[in-house]
Amino acid sequence: MSADGRPRPGRDVAPGTTAQPAVALRGVEVRYGADPALSAALEVAPGERVALVGPSGAGKSTLLGLCSGTRPLSVGTVEVLGTDLAAASRRRLRAVRSRIGSVHQGLDLVGPLTALQNVSAGRLGRWGTARSLASLVRPVDPGPALEAMRRLGIEDLAGARTDRLSGGEQQRVALARVLVQDPELVLADEPIASLDPGRARVVMGLLTEVVAGDARTLLVSLHDFETARKTCDRVVGLRRGEIVFDLPAGEVTVAQRDELYRLGA
Repeated sequence: MSADGRPRPGRDVAPGTTAQPAVALRGVEVRYGADPALSAALEVAPGERVALVGPSGAGKSTLLGLCSGTRPLSVGTVEVLGTDLAAASRRRLRAVRSRIGSVHQGLDLVGPLTALQNVSAGRLGRWGTARSLASLVRPVDPGPALEAMRRLGIEDLAGARTDRLSGGEQQRVALARVLVQDPELVLADEPIASLDPGRARVVMGLLTEVVAGDARTLLVSLHDFETARKTCDRVVGLRRGEIVFDLPAGEVTVAQRDELYRLGA
């Protein structure tokens, strides 16, 4: 069930059965030199929407990097979509990454290309090299990309250069790229940090209800505590690389928020 009591696609399993976690961090430690950056254990169920909150340097981005396989692990295991990332072959790792969609604060869009070309790039992980290179010149099979853009309200921007779009429009292009990828797991690192409050609410709604709304699992880091409580099923608070609390969104209190962000704690 979601935080507001609605059934969540992919969350509920039949009595007597156990769903394999979409993400499982077991005894994880990450160190940069002698300094610990993260020490945590966490499981995320398929179809669940989980927000990571906490001050800068708390370990949120490090945790997301472990889940995408882009951050090295010092101790423990990280299993994503049933695969132990550290033990996986390069081929297996590429296959798992093709099932993961990522949204970064920097968006990682190619400015001189059109919005349609950037959205179509969401399919590159499933194509061969020749087809991928051809799509950069002229989108191959643009139908799915155009449909994703339609769902996000930007179909009229398909032919526009991406670097000439507003920040909010570029954010939607990045979300449409993930949608056309059709991943099982969506990792979003501060996706609304650079947006004003109004645009942030719109983008977060699109992320949770459209991009991650079709039984996809969402793991998102946020600075906006209230947005985390209102849009996600579960809130995980991190501080100095450790999980301080892990609760259903409706059970997280203002006092816990204040303690999490208290200076000098």
